Amino acid sequence: MDIKIRKLKKTELPEINKLIAKVFPKANTEIKQGDNILIADNHGEIIGFSHVRPLQTKLLLKGIGVERKYRGLGVGKKLLGETLKVLAKTDLPVYLKVKNSNDIAIHLYSKEGFVSRKYGDVLVMVRLPAN
Repeated sequence: MDIKIRKLKKTELPEINKLIAKVFPKANTEIKQGDNILIADNHGEIIGFSHVRPLQTKLLLKGIGVERKYRGLGVGKKLLGETLKVLAKTDLPVYLKVKNSNDIAIHLYSKEGFVSRKYGDVLVMVRLPAN
């Protein structure tokens, strides 16, 4: 497997919308102008994505998702690492929501410096700028 992380091309928008809806079927996944989308490309096949929405005083990591058959192979970790490199230039905190039951994602985010705040069945995590 030769995974490359790169920015989404406008022509790939329909394909990424399908993948986002497949990975997060119940979530609001609308991509807006100004959102930052990185994709995991495996020999021309989009197998994963990260979706970040810039807000006035923070960045919202709307999701990192990987096609089911590629999970557990480090694709999500690679996407998160590249996403955080891009976001480090902004000097803004990064927020995300994750289900309390998603131990794999919580562990991944925690290893990258995110800390947790629990709100019901949703966990809000934040990573502060490294200044």
